[in-house]
Amino acid sequence: MKNNQYLGDSEAALVKSSLIDEDELTDRLNPEEWAGHDLPEKYRSQLPWFDEILWDSKTHEHNGLKFRVIRMTWGTWNGYVILPKGHIFHGKDILDKEIEDLTVHGGVTYTDSGGGNWSKEDDWIVGFDTSHMYDFSPDCTVRDFNLFLKGCVNYKNHEYVFQETKKLIDSILFTMKYYS
Repeated sequence: MKNNQYLGDSEAALVKSSLIDEDELTDRLNPEEWAGHDLPEKYRSQLPWFDEILWDSKTHEHNGLKFRVIRMTWGTWNGYVILPKGHIFHGKDILDKEIEDLTVHGGVTYTDSGGGNWSKEDDWIVGFDTSHMYDFSPDCTVRDFNLFLKGCVNYKNHEYVFQETKKLIDSILFTMKYYS
């Protein structure tokens, strides 16, 4: 079974391209197509997807593991943990019990080999997304003001995904104890 079970082919390709060419992905971000882009600046700046950084270009570290927080072109943020070769979960698919046991928003939705600008070819990437039912994607068409307000509440911003990725690392470290 292919690793990116829960991501569509285009989404998986986008994640893989973000592993390879960060500049190309940031060029594809177009906030002028996101919900609320046509509001006056004083209102637009209050929307959570416009009131944060557009892109996080850093590789971060938490409890000895590196991670990235990447914005997808549709405006949502995803979190990815880099597992080096030799890690007990290296090569584990999203349907493997070890990965299914991890706790993170919406569950792990991405596992694949590394490579590119921020990980080595022999790394293994484990990640999650924030495009689940009840999550809000800034690029969705909002036809109802009440849905728009709910979108503001259900949007998972950079800080949320940053902290959730650290929780994923903590879950990896905790879960490792039962599989080693």
